[in-house]
Amino acid sequence: MRSKLVVDYVPEGEKKQKNFNTLCGLEVTTASATATQNCDLNKTKEENKMALKHLKTAEFDAAVGEAPLAMVDFWAPWCGPCQMLGPVMEDLAVRYEGKALIAKVDVDEEPELARRFGVMNIPTVVFLKEGREFDRKIGAFPPAVYTEALDKAL
Repeated sequence: MRSKLVVDYVPEGEKKQKNFNTLCGLEVTTASATATQNCDLNKTKEENKMALKHLKTAEFDAAVGEAPLAMVDFWAPWCGPCQMLGPVMEDLAVRYEGKALIAKVDVDEEPELARRFGVMNIPTVVFLKEGREFDRKIGAFPPAVYTEALDKAL
């Protein structure tokens, strides 16, 4: 599933919007509303995806401990709703880079972490502040639900 970005149509900005679509992997829709571009056009698509961390059990505590705020998506590659949440997580990782750790944990590869956090359904997104859980969302939600939780904690 691809994310949609709604932008104003500006003839001279057409090339920039096409570059944004190519680099960020987003479907661009022309409309009368304006949206903020959260993808860095100076980076490649792969570099933008690198903002999203894929954590293993061995590095989890250190990564979350270093971050004042973290959002961790417990997911699996075979999970349809998890796949729908993927582009949202990538976008949030770019948007909150330097402010919060946005990470994913594959529950099939890291079952101990899933057990530790009591993950029974996926996707489960756990929000941590200074290493302690303060919120959790079970299921796939619109991006605003995740940004609201992050912004409230910042």
